Amino acid sequence: MAHSQHTIPTLTVCGQCGAGKSSLINALVHADVQAVGVTPTTRAPKAYGARTDSGIPVHLLDTPGIGESGHEEYATSLSSLVPHTDMLIWVVGFDNRALEQDVQLLREIRHIAYDKPLLILGNAVDRVSRHFNPDAFDVTCGSSPEEAIVRNWLAYLNATFAFAAPSSVLACAAGECCDDTARQYNLKAVSRCIEEMLPEAMRLRWLEEEKTNSDRKAKAERMILAATATAGTIGLLPLPVADVPLIITTQVTLILSLCSLYGRTFSADTARSLALAALSAIAGPMVFHSLSKCIPAFGSVVGASVASACTYAVGTVTLTMLNRDEDFDLNTFKKAVRDVFHDYRQGHK
Repeated sequence: MAHSQHTIPTLTVCGQCGAGKSSLINALVHADVQAVGVTPTTRAPKAYGARTDSGIPVHLLDTPGIGESGHEEYATSLSSLVPHTDMLIWVVGFDNRALEQDVQLLREIRHIAYDKPLLILGNAVDRVSRHFNPDAFDVTCGSSPEEAIVRNWLAYLNATFAFAAPSSVLACAAGECCDDTARQYNLKAVSRCIEEMLPEAMRLRWLEEEKTNSDRKAKAERMILAATATAGTIGLLPLPVADVPLIITTQVTLILSLCSLYGRTFSADTARSLALAALSAIAGPMVFHSLSKCIPAFGSVVGASVASACTYAVGTVTLTMLNRDEDFDLNTFKKAVRDVFHDYRQGHK
């Protein structure tokens, strides 16, 4: 895995139905992973992977809206999540001032999670004007009536939630979909704030793990290049078909070495199945390469090119799947190898 599960911070996102929690998650994840609507769209807590602007991975845990179930039921559900979260993000939709339920719930949560960082987000401030311009809007120093309205509302949120000692209260707008940049506001500041609020030990652990991953990836890339060169040398052999078992052996060794580097246990049979799947994915070029060996010189050049491209593709796809912690499905592996193989050959013409 690129990062072990327990080191990735979990950010629990709370707020009333209609506050824009799902829209905010879509914007931070940079994908429309959650349905958005005026009716409740989040029925049960669900986690989504995201990264801050500096690349720190986080899990955003979307929760049902406050008020969608009875208070006791909701409080019990949220209380069970809080011990496993690293930060609370409380979302309030513009310009909501009916926050009695939020205050009551947050008071209860603070009793069991007094030490959890809390970020209050005044979301959907783009509703302040039909002609909202995120590039010109300045909630801190702006002098327009709309900016003053949002500034006064933020002051209200600061006063209302002061008892919970939030680390920060920010204005933002998530837009209607993940790429609705015309209505999105202050999301980079939200991302920076999340980074700053993460516990120091967690950030340092992530930085250390990131360096380990970077070093491991560099070593993996060197292994792929070495195997690619070896396969190219084998491909120079002038005997038709005789080089194929040697190329497969090179690829099997590469797959096993990469898996070992990433802590994945693979049998030689599984690695051989992947290598054979890769071979079948480029069957046409391999047959041509083998038959071309009957033509001196020309066949050796073609053989080296195909062997190198195939081995590079096998290594690159294996590394990608390891970094993503994906299962090695043969059909997925074949398709990916075919794509990388053709890209490699195009770039080395």
